Amino acid sequence: MAETTLFLNALETAFPPDFITRERSELIEYGKDWTKNFAPDPLCVAFPRTTEDVSKLLRLCSEYGISVVPSGGRTGLAGGAVAAKKELVVSLKRMTHIGEVDAMARTLRVQAGAITEAIHHHCKPEGLTWPVDFASKGSSQVGGNIATNAGGVNVIRYGLTRQWVLGIQVVTANGDILELNGALEKNNTGIDLRQLFIGSEGTLGIITEATLKLAPLPGEEDVFLFAVPDLVPCSNSLSGPGPRRSPSKRSSFLPTTASRASRNTWAPGLRFPLPPPTTFCSKSNGRSRKVSPKNGSSRSWFPGS
Repeated sequence: MAETTLFLNALETAFPPDFITRERSELIEYGKDWTKNFAPDPLCVAFPRTTEDVSKLLRLCSEYGISVVPSGGRTGLAGGAVAAKKELVVSLKRMTHIGEVDAMARTLRVQAGAITEAIHHHCKPEGLTWPVDFASKGSSQVGGNIATNAGGVNVIRYGLTRQWVLGIQVVTANGDILELNGALEKNNTGIDLRQLFIGSEGTLGIITEATLKLAPLPGEEDVFLFAVPDLVPCSNSLSGPGPRRSPSKRSSFLPTTASRASRNTWAPGLRFPLPPPTTFCSKSNGRSRKVSPKNGSSRSWFPGS
């Protein structure tokens, strides 16, 4: 207890008054994610604005033996952002800077607290996008996306987050700042430590900045809804000619039982427009391929997004 008091005093001396909070409501808010299995009980919450702030903070935590839980948008469902044992929560919500888009190199430098949807809006005027996307894009932060190597709704077409990160800046537990790979597309000068930190969920260090790889903004999209007897036609519809994948950007499988449960919960009385078999929804980038009878004939389709 005495050590904790010394640590809190050191924080108050080293940082401005608004840097930490011990307000109960904020401890509960920032000490949890979307899981409901653990009661949050953090020691305090810190709000750094720069990589140097994070470095200075972690040096103090290392000196006093204080455990740390990095906190992004807290939209995860695995308990990774839960602080239940008097840890210090490091919230990156104030680290939201988004740099200029390099349209020629198709790159963008951002701080880890930048919101995923804000990045999409920032890149759109240049005809580019960061193709990592989620249902929670309005609140998820890029640092959390990278730290968890998130997949998201575009994963079938674009792959995991790690494929769209060229470089990262990381602060290790003792406060050292690492700049890994910069903005290089090709770098074979030794071990790629960037990929070691991506997906490590804060266990090796806290990601504070990243250089993102951008892609051309997709064209007009169409939505197709198919009713098929089983999952085999669904798999066939995703396989494109040769080694390339289908142009489908997003896809999902919805069995009849799941469809019925969803309607009963969110839209009681709504009639599903297709017969009872397993259903499959595919969103394509303005291109479509016919589903032949041997792959499962579509019974209905709905254009538009």
